[in-house]
Amino acid sequence: MATLTPPANDGPASPGLAGLAFSLSHLRLVPYLTNVQVGTAPTLAPSLRFTVVERAIREGTVVKVGRHTERSARHRPAVLGMPDDILFKSKVVSRAHAEIWVDDGKFFIRDTASSSGTFLDQVRLSPQGSRSNAHRLHDGDCLQLGVEYRGGEEEMYRCVRMRVEINRRSQAAQPHANQDMVPSSPVVASNLPVVPVTTDCCICLQPLRRTPLFLTPCAHAFHYACIRPLLTTRRSRNGRTVLDAVDGFSCPMCRSYIDLNAEPADEDDDV
Repeated sequence: MATLTPPANDGPASPGLAGLAFSLSHLRLVPYLTNVQVGTAPTLAPSLRFTVVERAIREGTVVKVGRHTERSARHRPAVLGMPDDILFKSKVVSRAHAEIWVDDGKFFIRDTASSSGTFLDQVRLSPQGSRSNAHRLHDGDCLQLGVEYRGGEEEMYRCVRMRVEINRRSQAAQPHANQDMVPSSPVVASNLPVVPVTTDCCICLQPLRRTPLFLTPCAHAFHYACIRPLLTTRRSRNGRTVLDAVDGFSCPMCRSYIDLNAEPADEDDDV
């Protein structure tokens, strides 16, 4: 594999606004949720909870990835075409953990000699304290920063596990749904205020009847009993299995990330 060197961030050139718009590539990092055990596969330890990260990155710009600190909280002066660094409040993430950049329209990542490692689809990119080669990021990849410490029982000691979304258009409601009636946040109801894209539960494939139903902002509907396992996470504590509510989950149909703590949108808000 040819070695790629990220461009130096000495400051971007000053392209015209029109040229800048066409050279942007879009990166979205959403929490990678592992709250359901499939078969006998081991359940991954819980990861850090964070809000979805979105960046528009132009060719030749390096985005730093690392741990949030008081010093990093003092933002550098805004520069045209320079996106903010990607920072997480986790003790297992190094201050300068990795860097992401775009080359020829493709996203790449490199571990910058972090202590606890960068993992791409569960494969570590380099040994502890060593810089890695450049690795290409693909849409749908699972990216992990660090390894949980003390079992990850405390939030600050959890690794950061996320799914990579590249150049995706925002997940809008399906065309068969009434756009004005699709909720801005998930709802549980006995009968739905909107006709979903299917008359069957998307999980068990049985008809949607007058049992508690769960409707997502992406206009997919489920029996609440079918979707409930996705809304909790299991962990072992003192020999017992404990169920915790999750802050969000990925729709089984379209993989849209849904924030369960999102505030309902006002009528005047754009949806």
